[in-house]
Amino acid sequence: MDRKAFQELKKWKNSKKRKPLILQGARQENMKKSINYWTSRSNVAEIDFIFQKDNDVIPIEVKSTTNLKAKSLTQYRKDFNPKYAVRTSLAPYKTDNSLYNIPLYMVETLENLPF
Repeated sequence: MDRKAFQELKKWKNSKKRKPLILQGARQENMKKSINYWTSRSNVAEIDFIFQKDNDVIPIEVKSTTNLKAKSLTQYRKDFNPKYAVRTSLAPYKTDNSLYNIPLYMVETLENLPF
């Protein structure tokens, strides 16, 4: 018997007018970490992914261009002062004051960052 979530995924997959899929609170089988996101109380700012590693909460903002203006990430860093933050985009790799700018093609290396 299929789970309701799986039926909904199949329905989405087969839709000709499907939009990007957003997972909330998803968990990969045999994985102890969940996928989370953050929105401000006013819903003006949002962080695409929140990742916890040991005692650190790491915000991850995803940009699909070379535009590095991440107002939500700036707001999150100002409000919560995380030890590390990650922004992915088409821009080249660089680090700046505990902010890691990761090119989209290197996303799979996130778990290897020195935090």
